[in-house]
Amino acid sequence: METHKRKDIVEDKRTDFLFTFFKLEAEKYEEVPINGYWLIKQWNPSLKKPIVAIYDYDGFVKYKNYNRKKKRL
Repeated sequence: METHKRKDIVEDKRTDFLFTFFKLEAEKYEEVPINGYWLIKQWNPSLKKPIVAIYDYDGFVKYKNYNRKKKRL
């Protein structure tokens, strides 16, 4: 019995951490539904630009990833 309690406590802490982490991450991107796909734009601070990805509605499988390069003048 004691083992199950400890395991549950560890799982609860892990779940709480994951929810907190993903909640913070979720604030950093936008989701826009378009024609059966999700268009997701997430800011990448190291690149100093957004990364855009398209996901399929069914199963949220990554369909295509767009990383646009800056055009040089």
